[in-house]
Amino acid sequence: MGVVHKAEDMKLGGAAALKFLAPELTRDRKARKRFVCEAQAASSAELPNMCPIHEIADTP
Repeated sequence: MGVVHKAEDMKLGGAAALKFLAPELTRDRKARKRFVCEAQAASSAELPNMCPIHEIADTP
């Protein structure tokens, strides 16, 4: 449901992952809601192989 890109965090330093909702799903209200719910659930998990979530944003 998403596209993940490897990035470098210029403010905090180190590697980061950027996940975006797949372009074909951006106009689907239910898909956007699921994407946010996934981020909320992932932000509450503390697993050794999962990176922390720093931000979620909605862009026009």
